Amino acid sequence: MKKKKIKKKEKYSDRNYRRFEEYRLHALQNMFYSIQRTDLIIISVSTGGIIILLSFIDSLYEKKEVLDIDGKILVFSSIISFVGTIFINIFSQFTAKKYHDLEANWALEEMNEMNKVEKEDVKDGKWYDKLTIWGNRVSFATLCIGVVLSLILLYKIIF
Repeated sequence: MKKKKIKKKEKYSDRNYRRFEEYRLHALQNMFYSIQRTDLIIISVSTGGIIILLSFIDSLYEKKEVLDIDGKILVFSSIISFVGTIFINIFSQFTAKKYHDLEANWALEEMNEMNKVEKEDVKDGKWYDKLTIWGNRVSFATLCIGVVLSLILLYKIIF
C-alpha cells in the first residue's frame, strides 16, 4: 500500500514550512533550557541559604545561646523566604514549560495547515507566559529578601 503524498497549499513554500519547523524546534529547545539553567541557580542559592541558617541555629543550640526575638524573627523570615523562593520557582517552571509547549503546538498547527492536515485546537499561551514572567520575578524577589534578611542577621550577630 502506497502512502498518499499530501499536497501543500500553493501560498506556502517549502522555505516557509522549514521556518515554522525551525521555530517549533527552537521553542522546544527554549522549553528545555528554561527548565535547566537559571532556575537551578536560584534553587541552589535558596537551598544553600536554608542549610546555612539551619546550621547556624544548630550551632546556637549546641552553645546553649538564645537569640533575642528580633534575631528569631530574622532567622525564621529568611528561611520562609528561601523556601518560598523554591516553591515559586517550581511554579514558574511549570508555567514556562506550558508556554513553550503551546508555542511548539502553534508552530505544528501552522505546519499542518501548510500540509492540509487536520488542525488541533491550541490554547492561547499568553496567560502561561505572563505567569512565567511573574513567577520568575517573584522568585528572584523572594531570593533577594532571604539574602538581605540573612545579611541583616549576620550584621546583628557580628556587631
